[in-house]
Amino acid sequence: MFENGFDRPSFGVTGSGRRGLGLSTIPERPAKRSGPENQSFAETVERTLGPVERLVNSTGTNTPRRALLELSLEDYHAVLNTHLNGVYYCAQAFLPAMRCRKKGTIVNVVSDAALQGTRLAGAAYTISKYGQRGLSSTINAEEGGKGIRACAVLPGEIDTPLLILRPSMPSPDSRDTMLQPEDVANCVMLAVNLPPRAVILELLVRPRR
Repeated sequence: MFENGFDRPSFGVTGSGRRGLGLSTIPERPAKRSGPENQSFAETVERTLGPVERLVNSTGTNTPRRALLELSLEDYHAVLNTHLNGVYYCAQAFLPAMRCRKKGTIVNVVSDAALQGTRLAGAAYTISKYGQRGLSSTINAEEGGKGIRACAVLPGEIDTPLLILRPSMPSPDSRDTMLQPEDVANCVMLAVNLPPRAVILELLVRPRR
């Protein structure tokens, strides 16, 4: 699992491996531009949990001042570093071992903002999510023949702590109509539990309103 907070991309892993370790947690560490450093982290994960056959990249950050008119260069880079660069670094770190085993599933939790720009999502978030969707497509194009598949899950509004970064907090009534994190988790499990012969390229899920 690739996770990060609201300020910087980082690797954090929680999962159960095949070595009978049960649920294990590997402390978070910043994602680096350096390939060898990220590769070292991936090797630590595999030594601790066993082979990583399913990788889920789930990132979340934004900025209240998100419109083009007010978006700062600092906030722009922070959002892209988290959503786009962090996910790319993580995929690149775990792909070599997947290639060797000729097996692997990568799920990128993207956003329906990757389908169309909106004022609600803002410029940096939308750009970064389009990039995540493009990465998913590229993985399938380049790695599909090597037994690796990627799915881009495109959820609509989700009731998560990310909402505190909106210019104005949605009302409780509005939040009650949003997707819940477990809804997105079920989409992820659908993608990873399919037999290897099948791949969900993209999965769009929105609140029923």
